[in-house]
Amino acid sequence: MEIVEYLIAIFGALFILSGFYLIHIARKTGKEAEIAKAWPRVQSRILKSEVAQNYREGTTLYYAEIEYEYRVKGVSYSNDVISIGGDGGTSNRKYIAGLCKKYRINSMPEIVYNPNDPSEAYLDLSPSTRQGSIFGGIIFLIAGAFILLIFYLVRSGAITPVV
Repeated sequence: MEIVEYLIAIFGALFILSGFYLIHIARKTGKEAEIAKAWPRVQSRILKSEVAQNYREGTTLYYAEIEYEYRVKGVSYSNDVISIGGDGGTSNRKYIAGLCKKYRINSMPEIVYNPNDPSEAYLDLSPSTRQGSIFGGIIFLIAGAFILLIFYLVRSGAITPVV
């Protein structure tokens, strides 16, 4: 039984580490977005805007495949990065469809680009991914703390598991 107890403690610790990691990434992404708000803006043209899907571990994830082109100081660039922090999939098809509707083919939204490297550009600086990561990080922290609390209570004899 002792090995199982320690595996549970390791599991709880991994949850806590994952929570801190998610919060760290969210804070880093937030800082990058703040810096990018001051970058120059230029008009782009949407070349591709589609909802894509992928099946992963029994779940359907949806992605926005959006490509755009823009010019900076007479040089043409193309990009497919939507927002800082990556364009991960979501199970919310409606959200992705709305993003593709917002950035229709041949529409001409403004993008921000890095003045030191114009090939780095973003369509959207919204904090939705960041907020989700912070929320997820907090959930992982709470779950890990709960698991470690159970481990402590079992090890101290305060509760006895029923087998």
